[in-house]
Amino acid sequence: MLISINLQRIILKKNLGAYPLKNLSRFSTVVEDVKKESNPSPKTEEGHQEDWFNVEKEIDIDERIVPKPISYRPDHLPQCRKRIRQKPWWRFRYFVDIHSRPLVKEEEYTEKPEYPPILEHDKEGLKKKIRFEWYNAIQRLPSAEEKIYEITKHYGHLSYIIEPVMKLYNSLPIQQHITRTHLIKNQLPDQNEMMDKEINYDPLKQMILTLIESRLFHTESCHVKHFKQSTLSVLGRTTKEIFSQSCKQQDLLADIIQIVRNFKQSHQSSSNTSNVQIDYNPFVATTWWVNDFPIPFKKKYWFRDQTTWNQCFAYRGNHACHVRTEMPLAPIVSIDNDVCMKSEVPQWNHNLLRFGIQLMRRNIYSLPGFWPSHSNGFDFPYLLGHSYEMIEMRKKLNIQIDDDIQDVLDGMAITSAFGWLTSIANNLGFTIYDHLTYPLVTNVIITDGQWWSFYWAP
Repeated sequence: MLISINLQRIILKKNLGAYPLKNLSRFSTVVEDVKKESNPSPKTEEGHQEDWFNVEKEIDIDERIVPKPISYRPDHLPQCRKRIRQKPWWRFRYFVDIHSRPLVKEEEYTEKPEYPPILEHDKEGLKKKIRFEWYNAIQRLPSAEEKIYEITKHYGHLSYIIEPVMKLYNSLPIQQHITRTHLIKNQLPDQNEMMDKEINYDPLKQMILTLIESRLFHTESCHVKHFKQSTLSVLGRTTKEIFSQSCKQQDLLADIIQIVRNFKQSHQSSSNTSNVQIDYNPFVATTWWVNDFPIPFKKKYWFRDQTTWNQCFAYRGNHACHVRTEMPLAPIVSIDNDVCMKSEVPQWNHNLLRFGIQLMRRNIYSLPGFWPSHSNGFDFPYLLGHSYEMIEMRKKLNIQIDDDIQDVLDGMAITSAFGWLTSIANNLGFTIYDHLTYPLVTNVIITDGQWWSFYWAP
């Protein structure tokens, strides 16, 4: 059947080519004559020719020699779909199906009279009215993740993609600036003086050393063949050797946390570690804004005469493990302390796009390594663990200097802890459009089994 159709088209083209260019005025009639000669229409009893695809009249379709094509469309329908232009967002009346949401409880009588807002009946007034309706619809959404999804599901924000380790030399000042973090080295907080010193930790130390000695030579949670399923980072995809070593380090951290947890439960020394939730290899994603940041590039309409703007940063990364508790840790310092009010933070006034940082349009999201509906009441951070996988990747790519390993570890702890605390605070009801003011605190451990780095991140 397909061959016969192609032959008819070839014959049609051959016949049309026989006519000279001066007869182009008769082109439509020539095509019709050739079609009638090649495909004669069936005749009825009255001798009139009927349209082949006209099924409105009573014609026995089964008597046709050629079956009806699969791509058949009735004549009264358009044969091609016209392009529909997308409406701007303010033309939509409701973004959310607010009729399926619970109504806001309002009293019938109030002490002071409440009047509806007075808006102008022009274009700006219509935009403002639809804006207010959208705000009221967002307020009626129950969870923070639904609110964020509704705000940003229509377009993506121009965001820098940040990971625990940057593909840059001397990236510690950048990580401190975008997280507004002041780094204090070689000094423990005053809370460590309140630790229980009456317990003998020698048995715990011996168990941990025995575990480290045995665990660094094999892994149980992952196999080397699973390295292709690992997340592709800005440094590139990992290798078999680095992935295998990272699996060993993650297993080591998980076993040490379990040993310490059992030891604390047996001695009943701390209520924070007696009942915890442990997440292995969680994925963390969050978004925040930095004020007065240099514009990534110049464009006439977007930035015009601006030199700085509110830049969006999107953090994503896989951590080795998380430990969550039912109650938050006590703050290290108060917000009114001089450490928070007068500490200096390094300033960075350069364009990160020129340094190789990825700039993409991404929808904002907040994921602290678990879904909010599956937290089981353990909503507060306690411990964050990291392996040396990305440190080994920097060595492989030859972007590491001999004396910058400690700076990379410090920046890794700052970025990962800030991303985790920001996402948890967002799930607790705090907005991501402002700086983190709730005193969330967590511990950070970065280790490869031999070298250990400890941090407190408020």
